[in-house]
Amino acid sequence: MRTKRSRTGNGSSAGSTIRDSQGIVRLFSEFVIDSRYDWVPACEEAFGVFPVAIRYGLNTIPHLRNHESHQD
Repeated sequence: MRTKRSRTGNGSSAGSTIRDSQGIVRLFSEFVIDSRYDWVPACEEAFGVFPVAIRYGLNTIPHLRNHESHQD
């Protein structure tokens, strides 16, 4: 099983776990920047800046295999 070291140094996480976390960030980012909701103007008014997407192909872990179960 291939794992990645966590940023805190407390252990490691499987690639699928990291991708799941990235998916959660992506969904939240899409919600916040969606023009159907009033988050963009609310953020500009409250913080002086507007939200932008922070997840894209160059800074995420790709899904490389169809099956990622542990091969113990």
